[in-house]
Amino acid sequence: MACAIDLAVSRLAKTLEMRIPVPVLYQDAKGTVVGISPYDYAAWTSILNNKEVVVSEALKGVTGKGLWVAGRIAHPARTAIESRGWVVHDRVREKLIK
Repeated sequence: MACAIDLAVSRLAKTLEMRIPVPVLYQDAKGTVVGISPYDYAAWTSILNNKEVVVSEALKGVTGKGLWVAGRIAHPARTAIESRGWVVHDRVREKLIK
């Protein structure tokens, strides 16, 4: 997925290191953080909430955050994540990888 995003959407300049297991995070040439979730479905759970809190805390000062989900994302998850400043892209596998 990272390759498809890099080629079709935005050049990924570097990988961001986190101290907890989270989806892969990159930063593009514009400084936007690109989170990649390879899952078929993302639901809003306490685990996802906790990971988002830790990631957002570590990324204070970043002006743009995008989450790219391979499959679908549940409406409550999308709403919660978007309310925290993320732009959510779902069904990325269908849209970018053909």
